[in-house]
Order: sequence, then structure tokens, then C-alpha cells
Amino acid sequence: MDEKIYRKYFSGNIRLNALVIRGFDKVFVFGGYGYEREENYHDANTFAAASLGDLWQYDLNNCIKNCSLHGTCLAGNCRCDDGYYGDDCSNSSCPGSYCAYNDAKQTQICNHCCFSGFEHTGNDSYVENIQKFPCTADNVHYSNGICDGFGKCICKPPFIGEDCSIRNCGYNCSGHGYCSVEFPNSRCMCDEGWYGKYCDTQMCLNNCSYPSGECVNGSCYCSMVYEPYNNTLEYFPLMGEDCSFLIPFAGYGGGYGQSRHGLMVEDEDEDMYEGFNFSIDLAPPQTTSTNNFMSSSYGAPASRGGYNPPGTAF
Repeated sequence: MDEKIYRKYFSGNIRLNALVIRGFDKVFVFGGYGYEREENYHDANTFAAASLGDLWQYDLNNCIKNCSLHGTCLAGNCRCDDGYYGDDCSNSSCPGSYCAYNDAKQTQICNHCCFSGFEHTGNDSYVENIQKFPCTADNVHYSNGICDGFGKCICKPPFIGEDCSIRNCGYNCSGHGYCSVEFPNSRCMCDEGWYGKYCDTQMCLNNCSYPSGECVNGSCYCSMVYEPYNNTLEYFPLMGEDCSFLIPFAGYGGGYGQSRHGLMVEDEDEDMYEGFNFSIDLAPPQTTSTNNFMSSSYGAPASRGGYNPPGTAF
């Protein structure tokens, strides 16, 4: 009598040939146990049972594992506290709004995570399917997931979170960021160089020095302006990755400045110099036969031997 095990006891008709002796707090069954129809399996309660040879004694006043200290034992049945379920109240319900037992309707009610369409009724605590229990959806069409039976929610897309109450970011943030869970909404936190609601737009360096250029898919397209010399649209004289560099003399006579470093220059005395050469096409007509160019911080035209200070005239 000291060693107890737990067996299903069926309160309906017993199919097997068995002698049933009922008392106020105990039931003795000789010869076996069973159930008449599959549907009656829902009426089965689990009680502590002691083996007396061929005789089984069911103690109707004791509950399995004392309801795991998460419920109240009533006539051998565990009435689980909110947040727990199972024959012995050892399983945790889904997080969030926990399932609650409605005594008036004898149903389990859940507001958030579990999707089942299954309603547990009656006074017993039998769990038909732990994948679907304990939650009975208030509206199964608006449920966001199911409980795995161990206190975890399996969310159906696009919902995320412990209780499947948060809608996931769209398009997986385009693979260029991560979804930040901020109840009740979520948003994409983009990787460096990307922006937009779904992190689907690539940034450009310095935003292409707007309005000097326009950023398109991560590439700068420098601005275009009306060219007064040949009445056509040509690129504005800006260049570089961010359209921030001026091309000297662009568009004047159709030529661009060209520089050649390390050029060997011979003067009228046949002396050789290594320096910097600058050439340019000028827009006709010219009103003077002499063109003076001021050296800049980058060098000077036809500099002999290297760098000429800014402001030097040639």
C-alpha cells in the first residue's frame, strides 16, 4: 500500500469484465480498466492508484503530485492556477495573458497566443492535445500562434514575441538590418549605409552633396545644367563619389583641364626640369593674346622643378 502509481480511471461504463467497488473516497477495481467508446476518453481522470495484486485501489481524495503546488485538489481533480495546466498542473501556459478557467462556463479562456479551436469542458483536467491546450481562442481566426505545451509560443507569421502579440517587420528588413521588438509595434533597425522602413534603400556618400547630385541605389548621379555655349544639357562640372569636386574649366570650348606630373620640360637654354604641366582648351574668341593663370594650392601650370606658391602668375 505504500508504493503508489498513477493510472487513468474512467468514470463511464467499463468495458472489461471488472468488479468495481465504490466508496466515499476510494474505488476498488478488480480485473482491469477501460472505456466503452473513444469519446469517453475525455471523461478520464487520473488518480493515485495502489496495486493490491489483481486489485487496484483509486484514492479519490488525493491528486497527482499534489497538483505540483500550482493548483487546488477537488475530489481527486486538479483545478490549476492561472498560468498552469495538465493533470498535475505541472505545465506552464503560454506567456502574456494567461489562460484562466471560467467556473461558470467550465472552459479555459486565452486572449493571445494559442490557436486550437479546442474547448476544454467538464470538471476534469484531462489534456487532449498539449500542442493545442490550454488555450481556447476567443476568436480562432485572430489567434497568432499555438502553445507547444511547455510554455512556449509557436507564432504564425508575421507575429513574433513571447506571446505572439507583436507583428514582425516586413520583408525581413530586406536583409540589411534586424527587427527591433518594441511592443506593440516593431521596426527595422538598418545596417550602416541603409535606410528606409524596410532598410531597402542604400545611402550615398554625403548624400551626393545634394543638390549637386542625386543618390540612386547607392550611386551618385551628379546634377546637369543648361550649357550656354553649345545649347545642350551637359553634366554640371562636379565629379567624385559625392559630386563635391569641381572639374576645372569644364564646358568652356568643350575641353577639360589635364595634368601630367613628373613631366620633363626643356627650356630655351636646353635645361631640363621635372615638374607639373597643365593644358587647357580655351573658348574662342579670345580678346587677348596673353593668358595668365594663378597657381593654386595644388601646384601651378608649367611649374619648373615642382610646386609654385599660390598666387604665382604665369
